[in-house]
Amino acid sequence: MIIKSADKIREYNKAFKSLLDDQVLPFVHDAEEKYIKPYLGKTQYAELSNYVESGSSDDSELNALLPYVERAASRFVLLMASPSMDINLGSTGYTTASTQGSVPASQQRVQKYDQNLEKLGYENIETMLEFLEESRDDYPLWVNSDAYTFLTQNFLRTAKEFNELVSIEVNRLMFRKMKPTIRDVELRYIDSRISEDLADEILTQINNSNVTSENQKLLNHIRPAVAKMTVASIKIEEFERGDTSFIIESKALKREEYQDDAWFHLMEIQQILDNNIDDYPLYTNSDLYDSEKETDDLYESEEDDPVQSMGAIPK
Repeated sequence: MIIKSADKIREYNKAFKSLLDDQVLPFVHDAEEKYIKPYLGKTQYAELSNYVESGSSDDSELNALLPYVERAASRFVLLMASPSMDINLGSTGYTTASTQGSVPASQQRVQKYDQNLEKLGYENIETMLEFLEESRDDYPLWVNSDAYTFLTQNFLRTAKEFNELVSIEVNRLMFRKMKPTIRDVELRYIDSRISEDLADEILTQINNSNVTSENQKLLNHIRPAVAKMTVASIKIEEFERGDTSFIIESKALKREEYQDDAWFHLMEIQQILDNNIDDYPLYTNSDLYDSEKETDDLYESEEDDPVQSMGAIPK
């Protein structure tokens, strides 16, 4: 385990000295399994956990990573422990602690506190992933994990990147839930437009931080196209607890506007490809490229009826 005591919880959260180890430590394993390991990967999590257990402090890379993980984990431990904080289970059944000079917080305040813990925890996960991505050469166990593969298989990697392209705010949990839709959108509207080989080349260049100027021109339109088409496609009922603000904002969305914006970026991608064919041999060597097509006719057709031309997006 990475969180070893209530003292570590207090280091990152507002909590009274009366917070005891036996109130929070029973929840550490479950919290780290659910909220931390999926993003670190099994082997990187095991290395960091064993490092903490050993009491060592001589690994500079793990020392640099540890605060990011501790901050997120401490908040999720509190989140999981919260419902049990004022409940005791003994031989007489369930009882509630009572102390003079203090009044139990209202259910509304507790709910608000829990929602804030969850929000902060996922923001910490996002920050941790940004750190790992920037320092990936120092963490080969993470790079070689399923967690890294899951993070880097799309043109949009983080909730922060997604939020920069749309007018609604999503956290890491919601972004994770969106991943299947994001991948569907990429396959249907990006890979089928620029070719799978070119898409793979761009993803590889992103992973290696060496995107060419030619591919960056495409990426500048690929990312907003994917983000906006995803918002136009998501099903609100897929989102649960903690997503209230997102659901409210999404209901007020004009999905057609996001869809229209996505079409614009898709058209720009097509124009870049067709006007610079020598720069994209993977595209021109694919079955998607037709050297004899009339480009102007294509754009006029899509502008007249973009849904028929490209496929309707479910609303």
